Amino acid sequence: MGDYIDQTIQPLPWIGLYAAAASLICTLSMAADAVHAVRCKKFWFPCKFFTLNAMTLTLLGVGTKLTVDLNTPMEGTRDQLSKLSSTIFMTSVMGNSLTSLGAMDDQEMLMSLMALVILVVTAIVNICIEIRLNVADYSLWTEYILATTVMFIMLLIFVSSALSVPIVKEHIKAQYQEMDQTALNDENAQNGTFSAENVKSVIRRYWVMAATGNPQFVMARSATSTTCGAICLLSALTLGEAIIRISNLYGLHSSSDYHWSTMCILVVQSVGIAVGTIAPTFRWFTAAILKCLEKRRKGNKFELKIETYWTQQLEYWQESRIPFSIRGIKGRKLVYNIRYIILSLCIKVQIMIVGAGKFIQLLSASLLSFFKLLLSRIKILRVESEFDSSASTDQRHQDPKYGEEQNLSPYILLLEGEIELPRQTLKIVFCEVDELILKGKKQQPKYLLELLGKSQGFHGVADFDNEQVPSLCSKDPPNCWTLPVVTLASIAIALPNIQNDKADRLLRSVSEGLRFANMIVKHQNNRKEFINICNAADLVWVGLELYHKWLEEDINSLEGKTSPEVLEGLAKVAERNLIEFKASKHGKLPDNPLQWPLKVIAANSLYRISKTMLLYYQGGNDLTDEQLFAKISIMIADIFLACLASLPHIISMKCHSDAVEKRERSIRQAAILLAGNNLVKNEFGAYGEKIFGSSSSFLQSNYVSRHLSNPQYYLEVNDDYVKNKIKMILFPFLHKGHWIRATEMVGGEILYKPPYCDINAPDLYIPMMAFGTCMVLAGFFLGINGNFSPEALGVHFTTALLCWIL
Repeated sequence: MGDYIDQTIQPLPWIGLYAAAASLICTLSMAADAVHAVRCKKFWFPCKFFTLNAMTLTLLGVGTKLTVDLNTPMEGTRDQLSKLSSTIFMTSVMGNSLTSLGAMDDQEMLMSLMALVILVVTAIVNICIEIRLNVADYSLWTEYILATTVMFIMLLIFVSSALSVPIVKEHIKAQYQEMDQTALNDENAQNGTFSAENVKSVIRRYWVMAATGNPQFVMARSATSTTCGAICLLSALTLGEAIIRISNLYGLHSSSDYHWSTMCILVVQSVGIAVGTIAPTFRWFTAAILKCLEKRRKGNKFELKIETYWTQQLEYWQESRIPFSIRGIKGRKLVYNIRYIILSLCIKVQIMIVGAGKFIQLLSASLLSFFKLLLSRIKILRVESEFDSSASTDQRHQDPKYGEEQNLSPYILLLEGEIELPRQTLKIVFCEVDELILKGKKQQPKYLLELLGKSQGFHGVADFDNEQVPSLCSKDPPNCWTLPVVTLASIAIALPNIQNDKADRLLRSVSEGLRFANMIVKHQNNRKEFINICNAADLVWVGLELYHKWLEEDINSLEGKTSPEVLEGLAKVAERNLIEFKASKHGKLPDNPLQWPLKVIAANSLYRISKTMLLYYQGGNDLTDEQLFAKISIMIADIFLACLASLPHIISMKCHSDAVEKRERSIRQAAILLAGNNLVKNEFGAYGEKIFGSSSSFLQSNYVSRHLSNPQYYLEVNDDYVKNKIKMILFPFLHKGHWIRATEMVGGEILYKPPYCDINAPDLYIPMMAFGTCMVLAGFFLGINGNFSPEALGVHFTTALLCWIL
């Protein structure tokens, strides 16, 4: 029997080490959040790496094992302190992750909250049993009771905050939509101008809306966040006091079967408690500054008003009907009354929790004001308070950024009861997007810029695929931006007698260009049917970039010493891939080309483009390998150029994202798109002209000439178009908009918008009406002079028609 007991206790030190490892992971995640917040100057410490979810709750359950262990005797001082540290560690983790509630949807928040309640209640019950049975050391009873009490209060704060999150999100969404409409009106007032400064201004406005309306930031400003900061700081001080007192009185020793692992748990969790206290304490300080602002605006009036969003959800449940059926009016009435009483009690508890938080806020703000006044009086430290706006008004008006901040201030999202945000916090918000743009400017895609310098317009958009080339299959899937680029790059790499340096530079430029093209394709081709084409491009690019292979084919080892022979070899590789697919058990191709397998889509693209390149050698043309490589490079540059022409539209789409959780990330991507591509007109000169300037060569290309077969396109006008177009023709110096043709993606191809959607579009309506008016006036004046005859009018008509055509 003794041997059996020895065998069962042998793994306990390793189980303790496992608990220490789980605590270490939590500690490192919280430390990563702290570092990220300091680097980004977000001193409300958002939860990015450590959030409340299934994984963190599992780690927390493992890390706090000693709290719920009733079977193992733990009489040593180190063992008891480890139990106490596990309890306080749970409290610190909860306080640290409070703001992560704002980033969850309702279902995820409910599941996580239920799991947390079960975990915390289990820990509290176990600690109470240990105290009742004298398992807990008598010398630490005060610390145990205090730690258990604050952990229960922290749980109540968590539930209280979770009840307000859905209502707060609805309030933020309503405010955002209202300001979004205001921003859209401002954009429309600019006549659709897409200059660099206008696009930057749009991004700044939406960034302020997204940053100040970030649900985690809103949670950090709340009254419950203040209470969390006070509780976490009190818990950390409690553990520190217990460790110092017990180690001085009794020393640190272990008598449990966990042996040395209790020291690991105590050290790791003590560090974790210290790290986990940083974020709640700074949020407490942020909330105190907000209360200082409120006090100064209200003349130091004492007010503890509870906003409606704290109790709105509970009041709705209280007044709503019972969600299940009960027979008998008495039974329904009894259930309704019981629910009403319970929810009334919950509302009172909610008001108490929020009221306590507001009282702590007020007390903290008073202390801050007192210390600030004291320090300024004794001249130890002269600090211009960020909430003392009246003392620095003149200096702020002299700041060149003050006017810009004033323009952005209407786009700040505030909750009920909030007057304004600290100026220093707003300054960080205003500067963050500019720092993103500046960072993008420093990381210029130099290889892409070099490639775009070779572009000669938009000819390559039409030249890479010739309609004379028969399809590899019965049908052809539509193209997107990325697949032709990747296929052309594969062909260029396969060409013989090309210097490795040139090939590598082309691959690097394509890699930089695909980063932007993929973002554009993702937003332009948002329908599911284009996913396969984009995935086929990604599949080919992975092998090409890493191994210089097209799928699994080594294109550098193809038979053939000349470019035509290599092109024929590539076409045969594509044919062989199709034959192999048809020979497989899944060899039947779907009727819809958009549903073809990825390899078949890639093979079809390789076949058509290779055959199109071979057409350049017909008619006695003898291109050298270098010339063909240069021609393919120009085609790739032209495709990227046409693709990037829609960047302003994509940036605008990202700014108008409506998902609360994705809004800030979407606008961050928009800022990077604006800065990183380095191609905006006002910023980058010639490259911007190529992207945003109207191109006569594009109008003359085969790609757009298809509109000549559809004259109705040139007659799609309305009254506003005719009026504005005539005004622009007669008085071009009054036109404040851009001179760029607006484009759209249709079936993976870029097309011009019709005239009624774009004032810069050509039309036939105005010339035809002008021609008809000219003939009517000619006949009128011939009649006045007595020279009118059908023959004379016919001469005028013929002459005018010939002049118009020529």
